[in-house]
Amino acid sequence: MGTVCPSTTPAQYMVFFFGLYVVALGTGGIKPCVDQYCLDDLDYDRIIKNIERGEARISRKDEIMKAIGKKLDRYKNPWLELKIQYGQNKGKLYNEECDRFMICMVHKLGYGNWDELKAAFRTSPLFRFDWFVKSRTTQELARRCDTLIRLVEKENQEYDERERQARKEKKLAKTESPSSLKKRKQLTMDDYVTSGKRRK
Repeated sequence: MGTVCPSTTPAQYMVFFFGLYVVALGTGGIKPCVDQYCLDDLDYDRIIKNIERGEARISRKDEIMKAIGKKLDRYKNPWLELKIQYGQNKGKLYNEECDRFMICMVHKLGYGNWDELKAAFRTSPLFRFDWFVKSRTTQELARRCDTLIRLVEKENQEYDERERQARKEKKLAKTESPSSLKKRKQLTMDDYVTSGKRRK
């Protein structure tokens, strides 16, 4: 079979490129066309803010995963032993077993995978007859996880503070040599003796 269209002649090429040249001259060249129709529509500040928001979300997700990992590392078997210090945020609807499972599964699946978390609750034999947990939506599970994560982060801060204080006390105990302890004892004995002499 032959081609339907005849081949292009050199004269047709010349007319085509001359037309492009005239259009380019009439609009002031190619760059002003691009500036006018494309680049002005792009809002650079908005794009940069979106990028910064996305990066902040990613770094927050990393912080959350580190906080959960730090909490779980304190237990030999967190699936059974994990304790959460609730304070005033205990809640009446979720039990401790459910919260423990939720924290461990978020650590396993990753923060933000709420559909997988919901599927894990539905397939777990621990919650076979817990219709309340099985009927929660992904948004409700996400809200509960955020509450638990805030509690875990607060607990981690308190734990770090206690650890820092213990290290400081241990360092002070190490710096006090036995001779300084003898001097301190001697001073107290001298005070006792001098105070006894004053009484006489």
